[in-house]
Amino acid sequence: MNLLSYIIENVCLDSRIKDGIFSMENNDHLSILQEYLETTLNLDESSSAEIRNAMVEGKYPERQAYNAAGLLVTFPTPEYKQRAISRGTHFEENPKKAAGANVFAPEPQSSEPPAAQPQEPSQPSAPEPQQPETPAEKDKEEPDLRTPQEKQADAQTVQQILTTEYSLEEAKANGFYNKGSTWYTEEGSEVGIARYVEDIGKIMIRPKK
Repeated sequence: MNLLSYIIENVCLDSRIKDGIFSMENNDHLSILQEYLETTLNLDESSSAEIRNAMVEGKYPERQAYNAAGLLVTFPTPEYKQRAISRGTHFEENPKKAAGANVFAPEPQSSEPPAAQPQEPSQPSAPEPQQPETPAEKDKEEPDLRTPQEKQADAQTVQQILTTEYSLEEAKANGFYNKGSTWYTEEGSEVGIARYVEDIGKIMIRPKK
């Protein structure tokens, strides 16, 4: 089994693919695949989009066009495609096309021998930094000394997190983590579900309604 087949088998387990069968003609399925590549394999957005496009490029040319984010979209009929191009929302050529390496291809090996690297003087190994205590560990050792006003402010901050949408970059910057498509705060509170938003061409994490 190659890597792509393994990835698709895992994507088929997503609850949003109702019958468990991945279809390359289904744009929602391709968005779930792209989300998996970014959230589980930690690929950047351009690499995941390149893989998504490469899977369907040239398969249905009479029904395919690129959106403003550079993603290849398959329409139900050629007429749908032409109407989208006429509206200016989709294009025959990828508006964001950039040369990039295939992430599934092995890296080329150089025929030249590696240059000798200068040897650095050995340094005594530094002690490993201690891992920061989790909030639960702190609670066991220290009493909560916050004032009622501080507690209320903290609660408002948590509530804001749980009602705000985030891009993947913002979620990672805030220290959130994911299990599948569901994202959580460092304390384990659920932030929302990662979904591809066609209007902006990005994956956003939005609270459950």
